[in-house]
Order: sequence, then C-alpha cells, then structure tokens
Amino acid sequence: MRRVDVKAIDLDSDSYVRNALAYIPRNALDNGCNVNEYEWSGYRAVFSSAAGGRPVRLLSKREREQIMHTGDDLRDVDWLLDDKSRLIPSSWCDRDYLEQAFDYDPAFFLRAVGSQNSAEMHQKLIDNPRQMMPDSEFFRHANTVCNRWFQVDISQITIDRKYRLATYLVRTTKTTVAQLSRTLGLEREKIAAAIMRKRQ
Repeated sequence: MRRVDVKAIDLDSDSYVRNALAYIPRNALDNGCNVNEYEWSGYRAVFSSAAGGRPVRLLSKREREQIMHTGDDLRDVDWLLDDKSRLIPSSWCDRDYLEQAFDYDPAFFLRAVGSQNSAEMHQKLIDNPRQMMPDSEFFRHANTVCNRWFQVDISQITIDRKYRLATYLVRTTKTTVAQLSRTLGLEREKIAAAIMRKRQ
C-alpha cells in the first residue's frame, strides 16, 4: 500500500455510517448490476444465514488447490461452498456490524439502499479526501475536529494535542506540511518529523 492515495474517513454520525454501508450495494444498482449477483460486496450475506453448503474444511488437498487455489490447511476455516463451489457469503462475512446499524431490520436497510444519494456519498467518501482545501476551509474543518475531540478551538489546545490533530488530518484529508503549519501554528520541520514517526 506504499505510495497509494488512501484516506481514512471519519464517519461521525449514525446516519453517515448507515449511508456509507448502503453505498456499495447502491453502487452496484447504479452500474446496472443485479445487487444479488454483484461479486464485490457481501450484500448476499446480510440478514441471512448459511443454510447448508459444503464445509471448506472437508476439502481434499487436490480440491483445496483447484477450488481455493491454496495448499494451506483449512481445517479451522468455517466457510461454506454452494453447489457450484462458490463461497456462500454469509459463511465468511462479519455482517453483524451492518445489521446492528440498521436495528437488525432488513426493510430499514433496503430503504437506505433505495434512497441512497450515490453522487453525494461518492463525493464524501472518494472525491473530497483527495482534494486540497483552501486554507480557510481547511482551518474550519480542522477546528471542527478539534472541537469534537477536545471541546475547544485550535488556539486553546496544547502542542501535544496539535501534533495528534496533525497526524489525524494527514490520514483523513489531502493536505501539506506547509498548510498544517499555517493552520496549527507549528514548525514545519517538527510536523514533518511527527508524521514520519507515526508512519513508522
């Protein structure tokens, strides 16, 4: 993952979490796919149970190599295969987080998928973290995070907390050492060193 532009997004409200969880199956629908057949999400796993299926742990060595493309010992693996030797999603997905976010109610989840504004979520989850903000907007964003974390403005927090905030902002936004220095009132060299220490 080195030199890959990946950002961590702070999902800071229940509605934001639910919209993010509904975004992937909605993305499948928006691309003309049947969400039940979309291979790049665990949609078929949610609100279901793995009824039947062939346990992966019972595969012979040859079957493990042909079906799972591995020679590893799978005796401790609880996954199940369907009659076409495909993994049954509900046997390997940890779906409880999604289900509890929607109060274990499939209708609630389907409503969220159906009413999903994919363009807005794409902007929030994919585009925004990769776009530089002007200093004024970046300061407002950093100050909002600071108030959420410490209940005070940036000007009132300690230097240690400013460095903690700086490393978070590097992970979650597109910014530079110079912009962080201007926003937080810290020396560039010290911010750069703090970021390097965090990455090691």
